[in-house]
Amino acid sequence: MKLKFLENAEAVKNNVYDNKGAHDTIKHLMENNSILRLKFCTDREGYLATMVETAKTSGFKYRLNENSLNWLWEYITKGSVEDFGIDPMNVVPDEESKNFQETLLRQLVLKKENGDFYGELQVTPMFREISGKVTATASLKKGKITFSMERTTELVDFLKEHQYIA
Repeated sequence: MKLKFLENAEAVKNNVYDNKGAHDTIKHLMENNSILRLKFCTDREGYLATMVETAKTSGFKYRLNENSLNWLWEYITKGSVEDFGIDPMNVVPDEESKNFQETLLRQLVLKKENGDFYGELQVTPMFREISGKVTATASLKKGKITFSMERTTELVDFLKEHQYIA
C-alpha cells in the first residue's frame, strides 16, 4: 500500500528558525514571573543560542545576539521584563560561541569573588563526573543557568585555584 499524503506537498526551501516566536514565548514567560532554566550552546548552524525551559514549558531554542543576551541576564538577575525593542531575527553565526559556556562560567566565578554576583554558583565535584565534563549551576533571582563543558586542564586548574573543586 502506498501512502499519498505527501504527493502534492511542496518542499519547504526556506528553513528559517522562528526566533521571533521563541522571543515572544520568553517574554510571555517573563511577564508571568516564570523561573527560566537556561543552557547555552552553539546550534548546528553556528549561532549562539540558549535552550530555555520552565516548570511548565518544555525546552526550546532561542538564538542570541548581544542585546537578547543582556535582556535575559537582566531578567534572571533583577526580574526586568522590558526588551527595549530587540530584533530577535538579527542574529548571525559566531565562531567564538563554542567557548561561550566556559567564558561565562569563568566570568561568574570572578564576579562572585569580587562581590558582583549575587546568585549561587555550584560546580559538581570531579569524582562525580565520569563523562569527561565539568558541570555547574548558577542560581539567580529569576532563573538557573546550567553548564556542561569539556573538562580541560586549564578549566580544572582555574576552578581549583578559585576553590570550586578539590
